[in-house]
Parts: sequence; structure tokens; C-alpha cells
Amino acid sequence: MSETLRVLQVEDSESDAALIVRHLQKAGYTIHATRVDKAEAMKKALAASEWDVIIADYQIPQFGAGEALKIRNRHARDVPFIIVSGTIGEDTAVEMMRAGAQDYILKHRMVRLAAAVQRETQAARSRAELHREYKSLANQLRIKEQHAEARRLKGEQSARENTILLQEVHHRVRNNLQLISSLLAMQIDCLGEDDRFTAPLHRAHHRVLAMALIHEQLFESTAVESDLDFAQYVQALSAKLYQAYSVDPARVRFETEIARFPLTVDDAMSCGLILNELLANSLKHAFPKKRPGLIQFHLKQVTPTTAQFSFTDNGVGLPSNFDHDDIATLGLTLVQALVTQMDAELTISTAPGATYTFEWDVG
Repeated sequence: MSETLRVLQVEDSESDAALIVRHLQKAGYTIHATRVDKAEAMKKALAASEWDVIIADYQIPQFGAGEALKIRNRHARDVPFIIVSGTIGEDTAVEMMRAGAQDYILKHRMVRLAAAVQRETQAARSRAELHREYKSLANQLRIKEQHAEARRLKGEQSARENTILLQEVHHRVRNNLQLISSLLAMQIDCLGEDDRFTAPLHRAHHRVLAMALIHEQLFESTAVESDLDFAQYVQALSAKLYQAYSVDPARVRFETEIARFPLTVDDAMSCGLILNELLANSLKHAFPKKRPGLIQFHLKQVTPTTAQFSFTDNGVGLPSNFDHDDIATLGLTLVQALVTQMDAELTISTAPGATYTFEWDVG
């Protein structure tokens, strides 16, 4: 069943507004949209209804995203605000994100719109739920008459406030990483199709997304300590990489076996970045000419104090002259540095395919 999405469009072009609606409908949304092109009309729309997202053209006659964002900030701050533009300068994009916009989409990259809408509406719902829980705890404190009960509830409220504070930190870090990701995407667009220049930026883009996903997962956690669902994180990361490298999951299968055990934020970040590098490398190089294959990833606790990371593909393998003590590529250099940072030792097997394993202390 499709999800209903209430969209307020700040747009003077009916055809552009209809194009946005079609993109969101293709992503499975049922759209209830209203289009405004003047400040007063936007204020009335915000007062009359609740909205899931505001999608604004950057510049329309006598009104545009800048003024619309100020109105959103005054009247409906919690509604995600996404800018759509034919062109926008990097300085302007940064200024708009700092002013409160969640993302911007270039009109020739509208394929990004549905994912941005899904991400920001989910984050808005999570923030609203946290706010409701916070108000509920405060109300409970006010109605308790006995001093002992009030102290107990105050302790619960304090713990919840700590959780909300930590989640807000993760949310802000994720937003900053999303800003960096958007700037990298814009730079890639500007460079065109020349792989000599865009390939390094694509890899940097994937690394930033890998870090942002970690903070997004931690933002959605309900515990003060790390309660990361790493299996869910791996599913989201692999989906983005398969899409980025245009690899059919039916041709190159990805199998995982991920145990649930406590991961510190540092270990989760390191494992996520390592997996990003290895999976991207396999998808790009291990299965040329539409060759079918299998990639396997295991993360488990082998002793009460030790965990193991294992990544394997059955692709073409590493070069015959490969020397893991003399790694030249940035990706594998980063992997080696992260493993060393975890006080572990990376083992690489080159045939058949490629296998990377290491164990580290989680005690």
C-alpha cells in the first residue's frame, strides 16, 4: 500500500510542479499537493493544513526559496524543506542549508528527489516522536504528588533528556555530512562524465554517505549507549552501492550473517567504512563483463571479548603480484589504517576471489 504524502510546492510553473509529483508517484507515494507562488499564499497554506514536506523552486518572480524558508522557519519549523533548482551556486547552497533547508536537488538530477524526501520525512517523524515522549515525561512529573515518586520520574526524565541530547548530536552530525555529500554531488555534476575526475569524487561521496548512515542509525536508536542495528545499516549501505555501480543484485548476490552484539560508535564507524571500501571495490572490479558472482559478509562475536569481521567475494581475485604490505590504492590504504586503528591485523587471501578478515577486542 502506498504512503500518502502531503506536499506544499513553492513553484510558479505548473509543468515543473507536475513533474515533481510524477517523480514522487513513481517512488510509490500517493500525493496530495498544493502549489503556491506568493508569500501570503504560503502562509495561508501553512495555517490551514499540516504538511509532510515543502519543495521549493529556488527562484520565482518576487518570491523564492530564501523567503519561503524564512516563512517555514517562523510558522512550521519542523516541516522538511527541500530546494529544487535548475542551477545553484555552491556558496548559495551552503547558505541555504545553514539557514535550515534539509537538502537541494538539481532539476537534471531529479532521481535523487524521492530518496531525499523519504530520508527527511522519516527524520521529521522521529523528531516529532521524541518531542511527544519528552512532553509526556514532563507531564508525568507535574502530576505526581509523592516526593519519592517524583524523584524516580525525575531520574527517568534526566535519562531521557540525555538520550534526546545524544540523538540531537547524531542528527546534527548526519546533517553536516549530508551537506558535504550534497556539495560533492554538485561538484560531480559540474565535472560531467569524465571518469578521470569524477571517480575519486564518487568514492569520497560514498565514504561520506557511509558515515552519515551510521549517525542516522544512531539518531534513530532509543538508548544512550550505542544500540546500532548493524544489519539494517549494511542493508542500506549495500543498496546505495549497488545502485551507484549499476550492479544487478540478481547477478552479483550479497549474503550477510551479522550477529547482534554491542558496538561502540568508533568500532561501528570503522567497520562501516571498511565494508564500504571492500564492497565498492568488489562491485567495481571483481565481476567484469557481466560475470555472475557472490559476495559474503560476516560479523560475529567469536569469544566474549573478541569480534570477527570477514568479507569474501568469488570474483577474479587480486593481481598475482599483489603485496598487501605495499598497498598503493587509497581504498585499501584506508582499510589497513582503520584496521590498525582498531588494534587488529588484516589478513588478505587472494585466491580464489578475495577474502579480508580481522579480529578485534570488544571486551
